[in-house]
Amino acid sequence: MEDVMPRFYNSTASASPVYLNIPETRVTSLSNGFRIATEDSQLLTTTVGVWIDAGSRFENDKNNGVAHFLEHMAFKGTMKRSQSALELEVENMGAHLNAYTSREQTVYYAKCFSQDVDHGK
Repeated sequence: MEDVMPRFYNSTASASPVYLNIPETRVTSLSNGFRIATEDSQLLTTTVGVWIDAGSRFENDKNNGVAHFLEHMAFKGTMKRSQSALELEVENMGAHLNAYTSREQTVYYAKCFSQDVDHGK
């Protein structure tokens, strides 16, 4: 019977560098201090997101859960669009809205076709 253990100890395989086509990240700042990071990946779809440094870490006994509550309020509609109108508009574009709250941040993002990014204005 062949001894299989030497194969594991005498391996000549080595790691090769992997080069990915990663687009350059550009960070710009607005006059109000808002920082915007963009990458042009030349794909048919895109993700647009807002990362806010306000997660559950900053909560206390009196406001426990408020970050998560506010995250969900974003999808309840606005003065100009009801919740159902917002959902229908997003769905008709084939887009997807989502959000999450972590200990450090609250994040809102939309995935859509790159050609539809301007519809979010």
